Amino acid sequence: MTAEAPTPEAPTPETEDPRAAIWQDDVLERRGFADFLTKALTEQTRVVSERQQRGITVALDAGWGTGKTFFVKHWAEDLKQRGHPVVFFDAWENDLGEEAAIALMAAIKETIDEWVARMPAKQELAARAGEMVRDGVKELRRAVLPVSKVVAAGLLKKFTSITTKEFMDAIDGDDALSAVPQEELSSEKIEAGLDKIFESALGEQKKRSEAIKNFKASMSKALELINQNADAKLPAFVFVDELDRCRPSYAINLLEEIKHIFGMPNVCFVVSTNIEQLSHSICGVYGAGFNGGGYLKRFFDHEFTLPAPNNVNHAKLLFQESSILSTRKLALGLPNKLIYPKKATPADTISLIFDAFDLDLRSQKQVFMIANLAAASIEENKSIILLWLFFLSTLIHKRKDIFLEVINNPNNHVSLNAAFPPSIYKETAISFYTLDEIGRMCKNTSVDLKEVLRQYFTWSNQDLEKIVEGGHSTSYPQTNHRDFYDELPNPRYPNQKYLPSIANYLKLVKYAGYVKEEKVD
Repeated sequence: MTAEAPTPEAPTPETEDPRAAIWQDDVLERRGFADFLTKALTEQTRVVSERQQRGITVALDAGWGTGKTFFVKHWAEDLKQRGHPVVFFDAWENDLGEEAAIALMAAIKETIDEWVARMPAKQELAARAGEMVRDGVKELRRAVLPVSKVVAAGLLKKFTSITTKEFMDAIDGDDALSAVPQEELSSEKIEAGLDKIFESALGEQKKRSEAIKNFKASMSKALELINQNADAKLPAFVFVDELDRCRPSYAINLLEEIKHIFGMPNVCFVVSTNIEQLSHSICGVYGAGFNGGGYLKRFFDHEFTLPAPNNVNHAKLLFQESSILSTRKLALGLPNKLIYPKKATPADTISLIFDAFDLDLRSQKQVFMIANLAAASIEENKSIILLWLFFLSTLIHKRKDIFLEVINNPNNHVSLNAAFPPSIYKETAISFYTLDEIGRMCKNTSVDLKEVLRQYFTWSNQDLEKIVEGGHSTSYPQTNHRDFYDELPNPRYPNQKYLPSIANYLKLVKYAGYVKEEKVD
């Protein structure tokens, strides 16, 4: 079943709908999910802001390589187009210190300043809004960097002649105090110093609570002003991306500050992360028996799961971007009698493998690169057997050990069985259809994709052209090689036809996958 290389689709023309242009490369068809979230979160934030005088924080959960960042960046642009103030904060990029709130506030202030600048005809209002933002920044400084942090160290040094670091090292069991004269380590001096520190901390905690309250009030007033005078739609959306890639201590600190400091009315935080991975990271801090998932739930009002990707559409995009496969003749490698609800395409074939091996989007790109490079070594006058090529490319990507066992022991059926373990392969049935005596299509049977791939493995140990010449029949039930390949004209003998050989696909994929020689026990 030979298919012409897919023709790249023409760029989507500019339309009158600017939001359509934002989502024109949304091959995974997630715009509808963004529309749903926008409507739901706008209403939920409004209700919570009116009734509880706070905003909301939601988690957008998805595994690595599933297109989270692409989705939230496009959704953020969509919200900007709708008129919402939007902040996009890359947590991993800003994982530079312990004061997470400072970097986040800088991003929020930049967005609000942009909206304040949109009120040129109302200088007095713009000045008021700018002043509110500056006041908010001052109050935030008092909240996250209280004076007691500086004063306490000075008091301890004043009353005991010991630095804070020396004292804390002593508590941790280090010998940092051994160099301090013993007469300076009287219990009275240490007690006096600690009393002053405690008194300072009590007063500072009250100031900190007031600072947080004042910060929220100042920022809320600034949002109201730009809403009323700059046509900003509320709520403001703050996206926090890549949190699961941060240091656990930084991730925890950032979530705590979002909840306790930034949880203000008319603001919706969207934390894009892998909940499972983040839970494991938190357990690494608090211990293996700690309930990381339960701990995370207290930070979020809701959790949403990013819809699974459309692998067929993603495969189409990969074809359009490929430099080799998009220019070659392709044999799908599916049985000729296999009928889809629509005519089968190269993307349909590849998505069978992607689905069966449950590949995330990043893995799909990596597998496609291996297959694309391997295809460069296949003779141009021969079709490329997509199903077999992508199976081998997936196997070498996901389980290199099994791939090497198969290639080193091609006649070992035990190693071949290992290529389809339930841990990496989902049972995938494909259906065969035949025509009845009057030409009507009727269902014949269905088999697992694994059985089709087993047949390819049998053929891969033989030259298919010799199979044709010898009239060799395969062991696949009620089928032979002609059921899986379209025959191509032989340029030397126009009246004869030949099949593309797949005897060397294992070797081609091995080296395209940059696998060095390894001995497998």
